[in-house]
Amino acid sequence: MRRLTKGNGMKFYLATSTVLLTAMLQFGFDWGKPVDKKNEVKQPAAVEKSLPTSMSAANNIPFPQMMGALSQNMTLWGTLPAENKTRAVEASVMIYRSRENSAILKPADFYVKQIDQSILANPSLQSTNLMGLLKILAVMEYDFYNGQNKDELAKETLGEKMYQSIRMRSGRR
Repeated sequence: MRRLTKGNGMKFYLATSTVLLTAMLQFGFDWGKPVDKKNEVKQPAAVEKSLPTSMSAANNIPFPQMMGALSQNMTLWGTLPAENKTRAVEASVMIYRSRENSAILKPADFYVKQIDQSILANPSLQSTNLMGLLKILAVMEYDFYNGQNKDELAKETLGEKMYQSIRMRSGRR
């Protein structure tokens, strides 16, 4: 993966802009909607109070609000339908691509299953946010590409003990 340099800066800018525009179009950004200044920024407590409590309500939550809630914690995750979970993971992958020039290559559905299994096995993970949990899972799968050595990244992200456990599990030496 190429690093941003003087020569390829404009290409990087155009690629990033294209990714962001594609994400906005794909995930339903409403270009004509006026900005409501009164409710533009919600405090985390206000966001949590507005979260749906039933499965049917979770189906109707607007995408930006859903992503805002998932950027705080994963308590909403269990109530979301599979389609919304996949969209949330895809959007998070695009954010990593544009903000950190990083790639996660395995499909979003793979990570949806991994997140579901992880939260089921360890409910305390609901206090983490989607981006953080996704990065940890991608690093554990050696699927987080940012130009850094995979083993060094795993040690840095997971810590020495977890890194050794992952190495033994994956058969890496």
